[in-house]
Amino acid sequence: MQSGSPPPRHSQRGFTLLEVIIALTIVGVAFAGLMAAMMQSTGNVTHTRDRVLSHWVASNVLTELQVMQEWDTGTLEGEMRMGEIDWYWEATIQNTQNPRLRRVDVSVYFEEGDDYASSTLMGLLQDPESSRSIPQPPPGNLQPPPEQQQ
Repeated sequence: MQSGSPPPRHSQRGFTLLEVIIALTIVGVAFAGLMAAMMQSTGNVTHTRDRVLSHWVASNVLTELQVMQEWDTGTLEGEMRMGEIDWYWEATIQNTQNPRLRRVDVSVYFEEGDDYASSTLMGLLQDPESSRSIPQPPPGNLQPPPEQQQ
């Protein structure tokens, strides 16, 4: 060892301040893009949920009209709660070419007075009088067709 000579230098490796700032900027942009994609996905899920619920409301209204054997033409309105949301619906009953059937268009709205229907469902109502005139087989007299008898 020689006295008076400077100690050996070890090369130090590290990031400069500029490199750290650039890396943080890249990570920040990537996280912002990820957050935007997550928000869009959440919005899509909410929209899909609302469409499914509104379709269920329309289906329930149509079923209620069929069970109540509604036959008069015109427009009916109402409100139904489903999925913690109050839905507003409108059912328009019209004549068809078949005198035994009525066409029903059920539109469901997110808010009362909306112009845009969240869901629309078309169905048919059968004349309650014609459904009573269909002959029913007597109970307990069900026999297999002759080709199945041995």
